[in-house]
Amino acid sequence: MSTGLILALIVMAVGVIAVIVFMERAQRRLLVQYPKRQVGNRMFQGDSSHLPLKLNSAGVIPPIFASSLLLLPITFANFSSGQGPEWLTTVTTLLGQGQPLHLLIYVALIVFFAFFYTAVVFNPKDTADNLKKYGGFLPASGQGANRRIYRLRAHPHHRGGSHLSRRRLRLA
Repeated sequence: MSTGLILALIVMAVGVIAVIVFMERAQRRLLVQYPKRQVGNRMFQGDSSHLPLKLNSAGVIPPIFASSLLLLPITFANFSSGQGPEWLTTVTTLLGQGQPLHLLIYVALIVFFAFFYTAVVFNPKDTADNLKKYGGFLPASGQGANRRIYRLRAHPHHRGGSHLSRRRLRLA
């Protein structure tokens, strides 16, 4: 191998690692403001903070679940040691590593599990209720905290699922 090719591979590997780290640590920070309030004779100044929403809140869970589900038919076929029905052999051939059907189902499962896991972990209603409980609000939302967080709910799913599926396809 030539020195230029080796250097290009090293630069590409470092670039891929940098993009992966960037996407895993990325977050959307929403400004939360708290109004002035009076407790007894004391007046407390309004405060502001940030509500961090991870861009990829599912992490690496979706590819793990997707690959586990895709390995189930192949595992069951291996139990029969090739003596099973013809359709089972056809299915295991179509779902073999690197086959187009395998890749298509793999991407679909990664996106599905990214949506599903984020929906289970992140509850926008609880977040909006906590903001309301402590008097916090999202400035310039014009729709109330509940509506704003509900609208942002789909954002982490889409980006995280598509990023994970692209990353896993490159590694497959």
